[in-house]
Amino acid sequence: MSKNINIDTVRNERISQIDEIWNSDNKGSNARISFTTNIISDVSKKHVVLSYVKGTGKNATTIKFDTLNQINNANVRGFIQAYKHWLGVDKLDSWSNKTPDGKARLRILRDGFICALPIIKTNALIPVDKCPKQKQFTGNNNSRIWVNGIDYVAKYKSELNSVDNDKVALNFSELMQVAKAYYNAGYGDDDINKNNAFTNAIVSLTTKIQTDIGEDCKNNQPEKMTKDKMVVLVDVANKWVAHLRNLNEGFFNKPKTEIAKTKKAI
Repeated sequence: MSKNINIDTVRNERISQIDEIWNSDNKGSNARISFTTNIISDVSKKHVVLSYVKGTGKNATTIKFDTLNQINNANVRGFIQAYKHWLGVDKLDSWSNKTPDGKARLRILRDGFICALPIIKTNALIPVDKCPKQKQFTGNNNSRIWVNGIDYVAKYKSELNSVDNDKVALNFSELMQVAKAYYNAGYGDDDINKNNAFTNAIVSLTTKIQTDIGEDCKNNQPEKMTKDKMVVLVDVANKWVAHLRNLNEGFFNKPKTEIAKTKKAI
């Protein structure tokens, strides 16, 4: 960004980008990676300072991102609040976690911050001038971004860089995997990787199904079509996985002609 850029313009661009991810079909890897990169840029260029006050009165303590060696769930919430304040939306109901609209925007912010904070801490983002072809993004519809392959990817999620390349291009889902592995390596607490309600429901149901298999499907109720319902569940689960894969690969943002070719190939 130019030194003379209007900060209000930057803020408006960030707000528009969050709303675009939320409201439109642009929920793929490229949109989320772009927003994550913007968070990194806003922090590294000191457009926004990630800090917040914990406690009140004599017990008040200022928590600063720069001084933290471990990032917990409360820190992430505090830094998101600081970012919302910088954007000028922290007082709006439409950005509050008490409203459906606010919750949707906060999920986008949280995902972006979960991915961005470890990259900032480890300085893992490859500078544009050192990226292949001097392009920070690559892949279909710019759905991947170049990050440090050795000190970040191989160190925390080696299976994503099994050949130890010094630079690795990751999509958003893979960035999230490395970030969570970073927190699990001692730089975060258990809550930061805690499952959401949707994931918890899947884990619970999976456990119940596995237990019932071990008990020879004793909970099968033919009169209530348990088997038929299980078949429907499997079908929906497979569709969910396929849809997520398409989102991560930027499938829905490809030109229609390219999508038609992909479908034909399948």
